[in-house]
Amino acid sequence: MTPNRLSIAAYLLLVVPAALGVSTVIGLFGRQGVVGMMAKGSAVFLIASSVFLLSELKNEVSSADTPHYGRPSPEVRGPGVITLWLTDWINKNTTDEARVLFETSPGRIYDDAHVPGYLAMTTHREFIGGPYVFMHHADFWDGKVFGKPISEFSIDAFSDQLRLYNIGWVVAQSTAAVAYLNQHHSLGLVAQHGQFKIFKVHQAHSYFLEGSGKVIQRRLNRIDLDDVEGDAVTLKYHYAEGMVSNPPADLQPVMLPGDPEPFIRILVPPRRISITLP
Repeated sequence: MTPNRLSIAAYLLLVVPAALGVSTVIGLFGRQGVVGMMAKGSAVFLIASSVFLLSELKNEVSSADTPHYGRPSPEVRGPGVITLWLTDWINKNTTDEARVLFETSPGRIYDDAHVPGYLAMTTHREFIGGPYVFMHHADFWDGKVFGKPISEFSIDAFSDQLRLYNIGWVVAQSTAAVAYLNQHHSLGLVAQHGQFKIFKVHQAHSYFLEGSGKVIQRRLNRIDLDDVEGDAVTLKYHYAEGMVSNPPADLQPVMLPGDPEPFIRILVPPRRISITLP
């Protein structure tokens, strides 16, 4: 929750003292002397301020070409320069065979917005580090990644994380993250736009930790696999209670170093299988 989301309720609570104040002013109209003059002056001030505030409200909710406190109606806009650049680059230079590790921030540094969710939707890539800054263990924001500052990772430990999550590309924006990634032997800078830099991870791409196969489709609460081979396969996807498969198979949670959540393991998998969370 943010304060802005609570403001409407807070403003409504002010109705009670405001009503008491107006009632008091009206009740003092009949008084003589200074008290009566102050009551009448207060009434004039209340009327004038109400007219001004109503005029400002009318202007604020309009789409007129006049100064606004916020964004003019309808309060929407298209993607900004950075978002368009990222969308174009990701579409042209990445595939769905690996994920994008995306560094975000509590501040709206990408075109005054939080854009990982939009990028995932428009590019059809899997992202780690979004859609909002505070995710679970697999997050990346302002130089902090996978639960701790990126500078605390050894080169080998960070490489293990890149393999564990099948990271193919890294989008970074903080000074600490860029400095660390620049000296990592498995990454190379391939694009930049101002403070925003994209690194390519030089490693084989696979969503399988054990066994082999292809992820042919992923969507909300569903993963479709094909060409699955092996007596057992472990996927680079987290396990959740209640998951089922079609055709039915033995789905098991398996803990792996580097992540507090279990991954999906399938015993004696069929060649083609869909995993869903009803």
